[in-house]
Amino acid sequence: MPSWLGFLRGPQSAGTALHRERGFREMLGELGHPLAPELVRPGDFSHDTARAAMRELLDRPHPSSAVFCANDLTALGAVDGAISLGVRVPEDVWVVGYDDIAMAAWEAYGLTTVRQPITDMARMAVRMLIEPIEDRTLPARRREFPAELVVRRSTAHTPAS
Repeated sequence: MPSWLGFLRGPQSAGTALHRERGFREMLGELGHPLAPELVRPGDFSHDTARAAMRELLDRPHPSSAVFCANDLTALGAVDGAISLGVRVPEDVWVVGYDDIAMAAWEAYGLTTVRQPITDMARMAVRMLIEPIEDRTLPARRREFPAELVVRRSTAHTPAS
């Protein structure tokens, strides 16, 4: 079990946080690397909580060298937590977020993140709300959209071992 991979989760009450965590855990499992429970930190999608959680992960005898965050604001807090300890991103620790908010591309962060087609998702959501009103015989539908990994500077180098 890798002792280097940390995870900063979102609030347990948020469906998006639960889905992201489930997908992350499933992929790690498929790769033969289950997520170590001691490297998971609770979160609330906030910068301050993530900053403190990242400091905890990096203050361990064997600190995390890569951290996946349930959203970009959490990831930005994680980057700031690392910097506050003198830990370099990406040289000492990789950080990956989720959502591709505008700040993720800022030069100061250069955050690697997962992007979803938000505009397409919103259009489909509206269509899926309106169509059954217009035609009550339509069955319920589910639609999934592809995500894209946007690689930036926060994972551009090999972390130190």
